[in-house]
Amino acid sequence: AGGKQAAADFVIAYNKKDAAAVAALFTENGEVSDLKGEDVISGRAGIEAYYKDIFSADDAPSLAVEVGSVRLVAPDLAIEDGTAHFTPPGEDEPARSNSFTTVLRKDGNGAWQIASTRTLGDATSA
Repeated sequence: AGGKQAAADFVIAYNKKDAAAVAALFTENGEVSDLKGEDVISGRAGIEAYYKDIFSADDAPSLAVEVGSVRLVAPDLAIEDGTAHFTPPGEDEPARSNSFTTVLRKDGNGAWQIASTRTLGDATSA
């Protein structure tokens, strides 16, 4: 259940275009990466800068997330799989979807934080 809350909080912060709030959902050394691991953004400051850049674009999309499953692999560690749907502003651009895997860690206060989130690839339905 905790993992789904982290996903919901992420969507809220993302859609407010609040990069600091997005970064705060990550562990201190959290990371964002693509499937190949070539483009890895590490640490809260780096993650905040990364999302600031995304949000500053005129065509920054809005986000919706479908959580497919959350598996508890240890008392304080969970793996979440799901699909992120990005909808550009305006009506010309189609929405695009990506599947993702997120590793969540429970902090000392019992809140789930994102340790790593990885985009697995395009899941846009034609």
